Amino acid sequence: MVSMTTRSSARQRLAARLVIAVVLVLAMIALSLAVVHGQVARFDQGIITTLRAPNQGSLGLLAGWVSRLGSAPVWDLLLFFVAVACWLKGWRTEAAILVVGIGTTEVFSAILRLIVDRPRLPGADATDFLSLAGFPSGHAVRTIVGVGLLLGLSAARRPVWWLAVAIGIAFVILVGWARIASGAHYPTDVVGGYLLAAFILNLLRAVRLLCHAPLMWFLDADLC
Repeated sequence: MVSMTTRSSARQRLAARLVIAVVLVLAMIALSLAVVHGQVARFDQGIITTLRAPNQGSLGLLAGWVSRLGSAPVWDLLLFFVAVACWLKGWRTEAAILVVGIGTTEVFSAILRLIVDRPRLPGADATDFLSLAGFPSGHAVRTIVGVGLLLGLSAARRPVWWLAVAIGIAFVILVGWARIASGAHYPTDVVGGYLLAAFILNLLRAVRLLCHAPLMWFLDADLC
């Protein structure tokens, strides 16, 4: 039987995830409405003027390569290979969460882009499968979710944990910059991508808590 302390702890963690999810949803709704009503145009234009990189030159090339790495055909395929490796190693739950994370990211991003339907910048490249709209940035969403899930795989390796976190943060910031600097997205598209990615990671974490903690109000056993 599961102790009352264990049940209470599991409830508290799931409740915390629910609160975080509500806050992130409200933030996404507020930003989406601001985008739809044009309330962020001045902010976007100011950031674009500062960060826009020339098509030619080292910064332009860097932005292009980072954007290619974060595209769905490249990034999702890399995560899929990691999921296969996890499955072969016997980490079945981790592999399943990676695959679910890939699919959830693309579906949620496409749904939000279809709802907001924000046109991209003139001449912007559109590499997403399901929608050509710009909000949120699919690159920002998928790279943050991917980095977050990969950091979860390395969490047990404490000596390299903070190094991995630093590299992951630097990479997702670089991706956000690349999408703005290359003229593919408005800055608020990237911010929206960050918010959606945080929501997806929080959702996946809640699922994992349900898998590895007792479902206290139904069973005294693990779900997974």
